[in-house]
Amino acid sequence: PQDLDECLRVASRFIHGPKAIKLVKELAVDFCAKSKSPEERGIVCPPFIHSLHRVLDSQPDDGIVTAEGFCAIAEARMLETRGATRVSNVGSGPLMNFTISESCPKMLEAQMGTTHLVSQEHAPDMWYIACMSQDCGHHLPSRTKWCNQNHPPTHSMWICESARSFVKEQTKLGGKPLSGADMCGLYSDFVKELSVDVEAYEHIMHADTVKRVPVPNQADLALRSTQLVNDAGARDLRAGAGDPVLPPMHTHRSAGAGSQVAKTVLSMAFVLALFRL
Repeated sequence: PQDLDECLRVASRFIHGPKAIKLVKELAVDFCAKSKSPEERGIVCPPFIHSLHRVLDSQPDDGIVTAEGFCAIAEARMLETRGATRVSNVGSGPLMNFTISESCPKMLEAQMGTTHLVSQEHAPDMWYIACMSQDCGHHLPSRTKWCNQNHPPTHSMWICESARSFVKEQTKLGGKPLSGADMCGLYSDFVKELSVDVEAYEHIMHADTVKRVPVPNQADLALRSTQLVNDAGARDLRAGAGDPVLPPMHTHRSAGAGSQVAKTVLSMAFVLALFRL
């Protein structure tokens, strides 16, 4: 497939042979920092970094992956990301122009009880349940005889887990209870963040336009750009000092993690093929 080929052409420039997942993240960040102009670096690299962590969030840091394995995982995740716009009764449109529907607040308020409010503490789990519902899917099979919905899954569990993580981060400081409209606003922000991550990833790995990635103010732009270059330079110095010798136990554990990553790569390849049917 073209997307995998394009990804591999770029990934092979910073992943040379089998590498630990943690190192792959650093290599990708440094590749972005070194290959982009100072202005573009500050715009696109931060969301690209965020997209990498999102893509590799289920992989152990000491798992081993090649450029091919990285692309199999990353491209499948990018396809899964589109499912965020297809959660039932929430909204419509593509990632970059997602619009919350009128049914979204009503759907959530139906789960909130008579007050039509939910505490910020319970907001992440409520969004996870709403996301996983897929119409009648959250009921036991024995209790869905009334259900007249019949369609394939519209999105993956990973989308729901990502939504819960996003809402958890946004509500970690607590505050007043949230209404259905507040909750839908949080999901809209989640999809917007996903869209920026995808645009940054597509720009780096597929040479797509960077015009849709938000531009920070000049002070933040300069700070981001400088920090990325400094971080890349610091890692270069560490790499020049030589790699530490790993104890046998650590090496053995890494081999097991590599096996887990290999299984994930096969799974992601299957997902990629499924989405292309």
